[in-house]
Amino acid sequence: MKTLAALKKHAGLTAVQKTFIKNKKMSGAYTPEKWLKTVQQVSEFDELNDDARKTAGWSAVGGYLFSYLSGYIFLFGLPRIVGALIGAVLLLFAIANTYFYFSLRRKDIPDNLRQFVEPMLTILSEDLKPGSKLELNIDFRGADIKSKILKTDKKSNRITDIYYQDPWFHGRARLYDGTSLQLQITDLVRSRYIRKPKKNKCKYKAKRMLSVNMGLPHSYPSTMEKTKAGDKRNTYRERAVLESRTTGLNNMNWVVDMNRFLNLIGGIYKQAEHQKQG
Repeated sequence: MKTLAALKKHAGLTAVQKTFIKNKKMSGAYTPEKWLKTVQQVSEFDELNDDARKTAGWSAVGGYLFSYLSGYIFLFGLPRIVGALIGAVLLLFAIANTYFYFSLRRKDIPDNLRQFVEPMLTILSEDLKPGSKLELNIDFRGADIKSKILKTDKKSNRITDIYYQDPWFHGRARLYDGTSLQLQITDLVRSRYIRKPKKNKCKYKAKRMLSVNMGLPHSYPSTMEKTKAGDKRNTYRERAVLESRTTGLNNMNWVVDMNRFLNLIGGIYKQAEHQKQG
């Protein structure tokens, strides 16, 4: 049974992994291999969880439907008591699947973990020295949190705009060639509340921003600065819009386009190399 398989997988996770699933937030500084192991196990659970949740949801719907229809079993010549017993069993079946559905939904992790974070960790693990640590801060709680409100703008008595800033992915590491790399993905969400006589309306618009900070271990007179370690580095910063779309506050279901992300990173590296050669 898919539900039992998902629950068994969850029981086998570590305390850190269970806390991440519960709070949708995790941070620390570990080797890429340790990060990858942690994320992969959570991803495996999440994949099982998605399948089990869908099965439980449809089973609950079917249970309620056939429980209702069992009341008409007498039309087929069977006693009403038989229909009542079948209906009771189906109702219990539906209630149990409803419980499992909501229980599994609370443990759901956004697809960005499987489709973005895990592939990104795989790439970074190849570009870091063995034993090097990668600092990560992952926040999958979404933008709908009071602490993430950037500002509130009351346009009129009928229209109010609320701006959210959601930096949900931040990573920092030193690459194999000595380059220091910082990546941050931030969702900027605007929610517009429109008050109407009969029904209020809300519209959402979001931008997904990529911020990159690279410290190259070479000297460039135009952008020279000293790091805490005392060595001279060229600091290269870039900001780009990954995507822009209409979305709800539950922006974590908006999966990062990995190819677009890598193309932007590659473009930034090319610009840095061009500046170096120039």
